Amino acid sequence: MTTNIKNKELIISDSFGMWITGLWGNIFFQNPDFTFGEHKQAFLSIIKELFDDGRVSFVKPGADVYYNEKTNPNPKYTIQQPESHWGVSSDEIVDFLLAEWPEDASHRDDPQLNGYFYKVPAIIWKNNDGEWFGS
Repeated sequence: MTTNIKNKELIISDSFGMWITGLWGNIFFQNPDFTFGEHKQAFLSIIKELFDDGRVSFVKPGADVYYNEKTNPNPKYTIQQPESHWGVSSDEIVDFLLAEWPEDASHRDDPQLNGYFYKVPAIIWKNNDGEWFGS
């Protein structure tokens, strides 16, 4: 995976609490010379590192955590509960993200990526106090 990512900690801090698209966009913002392939590799590399360090997790597919005033006012879980987290390894997360990646996507703003980013499980971020945040 890509190791020469400029301003990686700034990318991470600027992405904290955002959807996974925030991380995707911040990588490009800090590394505008990356090819699309390098951008993708940096994205997966940072996710793996953050997951291995316990700084991010993903909501378990199908977990009832999403509040909606009309349709789901009382979700079964919150993101603070470990049962709502996808209990797999970072390698399995990266393999999943790669398997779902749109084969024909060819640039960072490819419309196919919009569907991809909504399809993958939500990323959640842990702060220094151990609380989880997501958007």
